[in-house]
Amino acid sequence: MAANGTLPCPADATLATGATNYGLTAANSGSATDCTGSTPAANYVDASNNIAIGMVPYKTLGIPRELVYDAWGRAITYVVDTGVTAGCWATPATGAITITDNGGAQHSVIALSATARTGMVRGHRSQPAVARV
Repeated sequence: MAANGTLPCPADATLATGATNYGLTAANSGSATDCTGSTPAANYVDASNNIAIGMVPYKTLGIPRELVYDAWGRAITYVVDTGVTAGCWATPATGAITITDNGGAQHSVIALSATARTGMVRGHRSQPAVARV
């Protein structure tokens, strides 16, 4: 953010780890395109709320790959309000992402999430469990 005045679009976590675009920010930033419509693209987009979901774009950010995985080898989920991916905003953004904790709701422009060891989040499997050999 300090370098460009924006937050990056998410990377596509469904790509093979050896793929050229793995770890790169999705193309087409901004709320008009919601980080989709080109290659790479975000994993999931809620266009009505301008939210894109994928993994932390570690190659684009220039951080080591091992920092974007949890202790069980799952990519940390990165969620961003696509309105802050295209350009700098002059006033503090309210944020399209709602985070609810202990009954209170807060709005944010970014969120990071990791699953439990079992791959379950509140009783729902969010990613396949890692096979143990």
